Amino acid sequence: MLDVCRSDIKHQIRSSTFLAIQADETTDVDNKKQIAIIFRYVHNGIITERFWGFVRPEGHTDEHIANALLNELETIGVEPEKLIAQCFDGVTVTNGQFGGIQAKIKERFPHAHFIHSYAHPLNNVIIKAASINKNVKIFFANIHDFLSFFSSSTKRRQLLDEIVKTQIPWATPIRWNFAGRTVSTVFENKDLLIKCLEVITDSANDTKTINESTRLLNYLHNEDFLFWLSLFYRVMPHINALCCQLQEPTATGPYIKTCLSTFELELTKIKSEPDYIIIKEENDCKRLRFSDNFNDNSTAAAQEVCDVILTQLKSIFAFTDHLSLSNLLAKDNFNSYKVDFPESDFQTTVQCYNFFDTGKLRSELNILYKREDMGSMEGVSALLNFLKENELNDAFSEVYKLCNIIATIPMATVENDRCFSTLKRVKTFLRNTVIQDRLTALTMLSVEKKMVKQIRDFNNKVFNIFVNANGRQADFHYK
Repeated sequence: MLDVCRSDIKHQIRSSTFLAIQADETTDVDNKKQIAIIFRYVHNGIITERFWGFVRPEGHTDEHIANALLNELETIGVEPEKLIAQCFDGVTVTNGQFGGIQAKIKERFPHAHFIHSYAHPLNNVIIKAASINKNVKIFFANIHDFLSFFSSSTKRRQLLDEIVKTQIPWATPIRWNFAGRTVSTVFENKDLLIKCLEVITDSANDTKTINESTRLLNYLHNEDFLFWLSLFYRVMPHINALCCQLQEPTATGPYIKTCLSTFELELTKIKSEPDYIIIKEENDCKRLRFSDNFNDNSTAAAQEVCDVILTQLKSIFAFTDHLSLSNLLAKDNFNSYKVDFPESDFQTTVQCYNFFDTGKLRSELNILYKREDMGSMEGVSALLNFLKENELNDAFSEVYKLCNIIATIPMATVENDRCFSTLKRVKTFLRNTVIQDRLTALTMLSVEKKMVKQIRDFNNKVFNIFVNANGRQADFHYK
C-alpha cells in the first residue's frame, strides 16, 4: 500500500512545475527520533501537501541529515530547477546545523531557498533554539511538570482555580507555544501556587501526589529555576509580539528587518542589564531574592541564550526576497499598482527566480492589475484556479508561473486557504510506535487517506505488488 501511495505522489510531483520540501525532527512515544518529510506542490491547480515518510539518517551531523534528504529527492527524480523552497524545524534548530544542511541542498538545487514555514510556529523554534543550553532545556521540562500535574486531576484544577483563580494552559511536550503562557502564569502567581501546592501536599494520601507536589514546590524555591523563570518572563512577551508582527499577511522584507532590529534592541537591554531581572521583580513586590553568592555563570548563560535567540532569528529570516512575489499579487494594492508599478518587488522577483520571461511577466501584470475579474480574486489560490478553469494559463503563462511559485512556498505570511499543515497531522499520529517501515506505511494511510480513496484501482495495485514481491513462499497467481 505504501508503494502504491508513493507511486501516485511521484506522478503528481513529476507533473507539477515546482516543489517545496519540509523536514521536521519528530519523536514517537518511545522517544525515538526520525525526520518526517512533507512535499508541497500544486497539482491540477490545487495546493497539495503530501506526507512522504520517515527517514533516520546514519548520523546526527548536518552532512548525514542533508544526505538523507537528498537521497529521497533523488529517489523521486526531482530536477535541479524544480525545488524552490526548503523548510526545517527541530531537525536543524536544536542541533545548530541550520546553515550546513540548507547549503548542501542548495548546492544541488540552486533555487531551494530556506523559508520559514507556517508549519513551524516561530515561538516554538525560538524556544527550541534556546534549549540547546542544558539549563534552559531543564527549565522548560520543569515548566511542563506544572502542566502535567494540574491537567491530570480535576480536583487539582478546581483547587488551583479556587486559590490562584487562574488555569495553567494545558499543552503536550511538542506544543512549545504554550510554554510562554505557562511561564507568565507561574511567575505572576508564584506565591499563590506555593500555597496551593502546600494544601495539596498536606491533604494528599497517595505517595505519587505528595512526591509530585513536593517537587513542584522545590522548583518554586530553587534559585536556578527562578532565575530562568524571571528571564523568560521578560523575554517571552517580546518573542510573542515579534511572532505576530512577522506573520502579518502584508509583511515585507524591509518590514521584517525593522521588526528584528526592534527585537534586538529590547533583547540587548535585557542581556546587558542582568540586575534588571532581579531588581524589577522586587519593585513589583515579587520578592524573587537570590543569595549573595548566586552563581555568576547563570548571568553569563542568560546572555548566551539571548545571543542564540537573536542569531537564530537572523538566520531564519536571512532570506526574505520571496515575500516580494506575494506583494506583486497583493489584491489590496492593485489600484495603486495601476498608477505606480511595483518596480522594486518586480526586480527582486526576477533576480531571485531567473526562470521568468521578464518582459512578458511585466506585461501580464500590467493587464492583471487593470482587469476587474482577476482583481476580485481572494488570494493566490483563487487566482490560480481562475486562470486554469478559464484556460488562461497559457495567455498569462508568467503570472500562472508566479502563482505556482507563491502557492508552493509554505510562507508564514499567507492567507488562510494556503495554511494547512500535514506536519501537524503527522505529529498527532506519532503517539504510537512501531518499526520504521510500518510506521511510514501506517502514517501514510492515516494522514493521506483522502488521497488513497482517489487512487484508481488502489486495491488491485496493492494486490499486484503483493503477489509479485520476491520471496513469496506461496504462489498467488491464478493459472
